[in-house]
Amino acid sequence: MLIDQIIILMEMVVKSKTKIIIADAQPVFREGIKKILEGDGESGFLIEEVGNTDEFDYTALQFRPDILIIDYNSQFFELNEIKRILSVLNDCRVIVFAGLDKKGDIIKSLDLNVYCYLMKDCGKRDILKAVTSTIQGEKFFCPFIVDVIIADRHRVESNIDFTATALTIREKEIVKQISIGKTNKEIGDTLNISPHTVHTHRKNIMKKLQLHSAVELCNYAIQSGIVAQA
Repeated sequence: MLIDQIIILMEMVVKSKTKIIIADAQPVFREGIKKILEGDGESGFLIEEVGNTDEFDYTALQFRPDILIIDYNSQFFELNEIKRILSVLNDCRVIVFAGLDKKGDIIKSLDLNVYCYLMKDCGKRDILKAVTSTIQGEKFFCPFIVDVIIADRHRVESNIDFTATALTIREKEIVKQISIGKTNKEIGDTLNISPHTVHTHRKNIMKKLQLHSAVELCNYAIQSGIVAQA
């Protein structure tokens, strides 16, 4: 009876811990991350290490990690590999480490289920913050990655031709309504269309203009003259 209770207790302890896979071709890097996570004593993590895709495939299916810490800069774990991993482990949250030469792919990876993005030279504090944020379902990016994201947004805005992109009269009216803060329901009531139709128009407008947020859409509305700048 006592043995059974001990086994049950051990299973409960294991289930309460966050399962993490560290995927990197360099053993020294994996050991470094593992040491940071484990700290000086008992941690709340169960950690496995893999050095290539074959090891990962086997370990991932057996271990079923909650978090994957992956070196995006290695020859084994590229963007397509992350896509493949997430197609198998739908609930797994990804923390990506990358080198300076991967700037061009950072924005692409943000469309995946990447919760945190760090550079290889990030310190212990950033690494622990990234793991904590991921467990809590929050995003975290180190300062360098934030700068890359902001620069990309500025690039997108500067490349938009505000005069050449043709919107229909209906689309311009919807852009105007969105820019003054109206909801889909309020816009639908004003234009005598359903909220679902407003949502569809909104999605098509964003796609046509290659915009990603309401803030960018408001900026477009001002720059194109659809609404007057205050």
